[in-house]
Amino acid sequence: MIDDVQSAAKHDDREREFPPLDILLVEDSVVIRTVLAGLLEKHNIVMAGDGLEAVTIMEKERFDIVLMDLQMPEMDWFEATAVIRKRETGRRTPIIAMTASATTDDRDQCRTAGMDGYIAKPILPDELRRTIERFTQPQSHSTSERAPAENLSSVKIQPSADVIDLELARRQIPGGEEGIRAMAQLLLDQCPIMMTEIQEGLTDRDNKRIQRAAHSLKGSADIFGARHVVEVARRIELAGKRGDVDGASETMLKLREQVSQLQSALAVMATSKPT
Repeated sequence: MIDDVQSAAKHDDREREFPPLDILLVEDSVVIRTVLAGLLEKHNIVMAGDGLEAVTIMEKERFDIVLMDLQMPEMDWFEATAVIRKRETGRRTPIIAMTASATTDDRDQCRTAGMDGYIAKPILPDELRRTIERFTQPQSHSTSERAPAENLSSVKIQPSADVIDLELARRQIPGGEEGIRAMAQLLLDQCPIMMTEIQEGLTDRDNKRIQRAAHSLKGSADIFGARHVVEVARRIELAGKRGDVDGASETMLKLREQVSQLQSALAVMATSKPT
């Protein structure tokens, strides 16, 4: 399924003016990794699922830029960035935070950790392009020959607008109509996995696991503008952060209801056919 999404992105020319870069993408969500890999498919992408893996990879390889999520298992983003900076010799590698929150405190923490900038989630293609361009200073290029975005007005996708924001999904997901269907199927496959991870965290009263799993679900659902899932998952994430396992457990019923509606909408999108 990941290959399907990345293959679909080959039909999208939005990134063609970029010079090829070596990019380390540090993100534990399979769904978000796949979207970003599709948006950056012209570049050389190396994936890391957590901060420890990122540090290990950077001991052996050099990158033009690092895109790092602020919620990760194992070694967190703050420690990972500090270790990278401590071990760095010669050229400084730009490290960009990917965060669903962009408060003043978040920006200050990013700077303190040694990060160079941040990009807010959900990540829009143009914003991603501008951010990478800003910190890598690629060769000047003309955008006059950029291929127009595919017209998706013919897509037979009619999920409830109260469940999914299709226009937002179109702006964020590469590959046009085919890419949307493939990503819908991927998220449909990943939803039960993420829900199980949250439930097991609740059962084990593992606050970090609850927070991390809810964060992953929140970010994945945000790609489709599934605002109800995003909001309830955020409540569980914050409860996990506060150590309020009972509060998170009480919210699970609501989350299951919203995720069930999201899955139904995703199923419609995944099986839709072009006119």
